[in-house]
Amino acid sequence: MSKIVHPVAGTLAFLTIATFWLATALSELFAAPAGVAAVKLAIPWGFLLLVPALAAAGGSGFALAQGGRRGLIGAKLKRMPLIVANGVCNMLGQYWWTRSIHLAPTSAVVPFQYLSLIWAMGFGFALWGDVPTIGLLVGSAIVVGSGLFLLWHETRPKMPKLGPP
Repeated sequence: MSKIVHPVAGTLAFLTIATFWLATALSELFAAPAGVAAVKLAIPWGFLLLVPALAAAGGSGFALAQGGRRGLIGAKLKRMPLIVANGVCNMLGQYWWTRSIHLAPTSAVVPFQYLSLIWAMGFGFALWGDVPTIGLLVGSAIVVGSGLFLLWHETRPKMPKLGPP
């Protein structure tokens, strides 16, 4: 039974993750902000499929190992606690990010997405040796500055409008 469950559960988990990624990428590229929020609010419901599929893949893989602790199986068993901790931390992070988008005003949450610029530049430099150009840095500063200005503008106290004298 495990020889059937393991590849099916692994494939289901992979396809669920790919669907999460594809829905997020397409909504970020082509949808209105309400569509992006809807996709991000729907993704946690997908965990109801993903988590059992991952558990089934892990459990069936453990059963297929039949207590073996050498070679590839031993190496995988040593990595499993780290993989589980990584998955739990990522799941909690996604959940709380989605809740923040749902509960907080958009003007308060969106500036945190500017951190992705910093992370992208950092990973680009660390992994591929990309050095940001002056144009990229200036453009990023304009985008971030505009967003922070809008945040300030939208969150400052509003002056009451006076009627005609």
